[in-house]
Amino acid sequence: FAPMFLSLLLESEAQALLTEPMLAHNVNLSAETKKFVLAFAGGHPFMLQVTCFYAFTEQNLTDIAQRATAELHPHFEYYWRNLSPNEQQALSDVSHAAARAQHDTTMRGTLRDLTQKSFLVLRDGSYHYPSQAWENFVSLQTPPVAPRSGNVQKQLGAYEVQELLGRG
Repeated sequence: FAPMFLSLLLESEAQALLTEPMLAHNVNLSAETKKFVLAFAGGHPFMLQVTCFYAFTEQNLTDIAQRATAELHPHFEYYWRNLSPNEQQALSDVSHAAARAQHDTTMRGTLRDLTQKSFLVLRDGSYHYPSQAWENFVSLQTPPVAPRSGNVQKQLGAYEVQELLGRG
């Protein structure tokens, strides 16, 4: 089996997912609420579904954000725990990671992988979080400490790997 990565919804698809089910129940969200939901959840179908549910049941944008965040948090925790320390470090400081990627093939690969997994989006030549919900979560995480020169990252038999040189 090979992993199959699904991309985020296009903006038009996300808008349709937001509005069409609501219209089926004769609910028309305000332009402000629609804009908030799309920014908060981005094009991630599950995040949109959760956020839309609370937009359907709550009136206040703060309540929508708090309730959706509470429901999404365990999923974000799972994602975060399953990222490598290098991926976590890149997400914690996206602009620094992007600058490093100009001369570091490992970081280029990390950013490519994070984009493929929809944890980042590449827009107008720079990396961004795909949603406000994910950005909020990442901002609260403690990034792993980058290894110092001379520290052993991994022991391979009698050999010590002190620094990754690249991907191969």
